Amino acid sequence: MSREEHVYMARLSEQAERYDGRVPRASANETRGSPCSHGCGTNRRDARVPCTDMVSHMKVVATGDQELSMDERNLLSVAYKNVVGARRASWRIVTSVKEKEVRSTVKARPAP
Repeated sequence: MSREEHVYMARLSEQAERYDGRVPRASANETRGSPCSHGCGTNRRDARVPCTDMVSHMKVVATGDQELSMDERNLLSVAYKNVVGARRASWRIVTSVKEKEVRSTVKARPAP
């Protein structure tokens, strides 16, 4: 894929809200795969199917030889912001559940 095609695919991925295409795997054996066919560097089970996430496409563009244009920098920023934002939200939920469990455990203990 050319640089322009990666930028185009990143825009499409943004519109589809496909910022980070990582999917949890059931086992370590399933994570082994060959690199993606379009050069994003990710290992996938079926390398013939190109990645559809914004981060993969922008990674290829950002690691290229040319300096990023204003539009490309904005796309990279959007991809980063959305991936990090989703992970922060997940972390807040996990932390909140953990704190609730700790509080309920402390309340459930009988007084000495």
